[in-house]
Amino acid sequence: MSLHIRPATTADARVLAAFRGRMFVDMGHAEESAPEILDAAAAYMERAIPVREYFAWIAEEVGTPVGSVGALIVTGPPMVAAPSGQIARLQNVFVTPEYRGRGIARDMLAAAMAGLKGIGIGHVALVASDAGRPVYERMGFEPIPEMRRSLADWPPENAEQ
Repeated sequence: MSLHIRPATTADARVLAAFRGRMFVDMGHAEESAPEILDAAAAYMERAIPVREYFAWIAEEVGTPVGSVGALIVTGPPMVAAPSGQIARLQNVFVTPEYRGRGIARDMLAAAMAGLKGIGIGHVALVASDAGRPVYERMGFEPIPEMRRSLADWPPENAEQ
């Protein structure tokens, strides 16, 4: 296998969006792969990559994309783990089924981590799927308690004030 991992460019936005959609299908969230969502994701990446708000890496075998990983740069108040206030949220880790089990996700993550460290990011976070959790744990990621809630039905009828 002649695998090459490279930084993504705006020209890769459609590939990145397609892999994102396939990742969500694998996780049981097929609604996230609707054409209008994928179009919006590609448009976001076309805008965000050049302004360094979003970084991505693509794994290729002989020029054919077989996987990708993205990183959203989030700026907030400084903290010990990120004195600049910038952290990266790793997203959209995906390897095509026929290439899984070959360490490609690990290699893409390693490239992403090195790239992010190289631009001064000192802390990364991600939400792990059940399938991805062992890969992340082997790479030293630690689980943190995170909660989330949709605001689509806010306020709840029975919420106590």
